Amino acid sequence: MVTQTSLSEGRAAGIAIGAGLGLMAAIWTMMALLGFGVVFVLFAAAVLVNVFPAGIGLADSIVIVANHFLVEIAFSTALAFGMSTQAVAKRYTRAKIYIDRVGAAVLGALGVRILLSR
Repeated sequence: MVTQTSLSEGRAAGIAIGAGLGLMAAIWTMMALLGFGVVFVLFAAAVLVNVFPAGIGLADSIVIVANHFLVEIAFSTALAFGMSTQAVAKRYTRAKIYIDRVGAAVLGALGVRILLSR
């Protein structure tokens, strides 16, 4: 979403979308750490519930949520800056189909791995 917004609307719009997505990702992380993982049907939330051990303290949870938010913001901002330049946008557009296929294969493999490990 950040990529497409940055390509079509520019850098500022891409950063704004990234900030919103980062905030939601941090909220999902917080909810998963608080034990609300059972209500999530999203792949990312399911992964988060399995990554962190049960019984994490409040201070650790705050650090994890803050870190998640900051990483999301940093990545989205870097992505928006890159995708709003003509040279990067052209190269991305040419490579998009291959990037999508590799990403789908990696996510599929991770999903199968999680299923088989249970």
